[in-house]
Amino acid sequence: MRDNPDGVELLRISVTDQFNILCSESRIVDEKPPFAEEPLTFDKIETVAKSAVSSGIRRIRITGGEPLLRPGLVDLVRKLSAIPGITELSLLTNATLLAPQALYLKRAGLDRINVRLDTFDPEKYPQLTGADLYPRVREGIKQAMLAGFSPVYIDVIPMRGINTDEVDDFIALSGNRSLVIRFVELVPSMGDADFFNFHYVSSDAVYSYLSNRYWLEEIPPGEGFYSPIGTYYRIKGLGAIALLSPYSMREEEPLSRLRVSAKGILKISPDIPVEADLRPYLETGDIKGLKAALYRFVSGEVLEDLNLRRAVRVRNSA
Repeated sequence: MRDNPDGVELLRISVTDQFNILCSESRIVDEKPPFAEEPLTFDKIETVAKSAVSSGIRRIRITGGEPLLRPGLVDLVRKLSAIPGITELSLLTNATLLAPQALYLKRAGLDRINVRLDTFDPEKYPQLTGADLYPRVREGIKQAMLAGFSPVYIDVIPMRGINTDEVDDFIALSGNRSLVIRFVELVPSMGDADFFNFHYVSSDAVYSYLSNRYWLEEIPPGEGFYSPIGTYYRIKGLGAIALLSPYSMREEEPLSRLRVSAKGILKISPDIPVEADLRPYLETGDIKGLKAALYRFVSGEVLEDLNLRRAVRVRNSA
């Protein structure tokens, strides 16, 4: 269940802009995101996390770029896991660097690992990522499970003409109860409208396909699975999956994508033009101002300036 039903509970904190493989949805874009030359220090990230928790945040997700490129990440996990009030500390990774660190991350207090992976085809993987690192990904997932992360969440972005032919293969993987497969909608990335328009597949389209082939049972939020932008299901004879809709539900749940960049910029999403620079508060030690800035976003007050509101959406299961 949500601990803070009137506001957002999950804050994504990026620890680096650097990455070691290409994302499937941005591989044709020439200009890569600018690196944060001076990303927030671990002490400043800890300060942000503590202030966010006091504003209502209950879950922290460490992201990037590829967060495991940041040296000493286990130390940050240890710092964040010790903060009272955090009910879940997770990591979003491409798993290429996960294998040698999985056990240390678990021992440091990491609760959950999400692996971004758009194909389980070893021949297709280098085509999508520009790197032949598929064996490392498989080993990273294996070591995460051996370390005690159960389940490991596999985040897949279905893209027309790229990996929709693998949907049934991913569903079959859910038969391993140590894995939860999450189909996450593609969102516009770095201004490449043509790529998005051609490859976008809605969660409703995925649901329609699956419901005609499998017996789906919705999992109530109180049973350990919850997302404000989607629904979790059990598949008869297999395991758990999720359909998440960050694009089609961007108006109903705009705050679901709340995040802090590696440079310390608090953002909602690219298509909502509002952000807050947290660095001045961190540099001057203005904790009161930092908490106030975070609270406006976490509570939803910032949406009032944009005349936005959140609504409840239920997927048509007919």
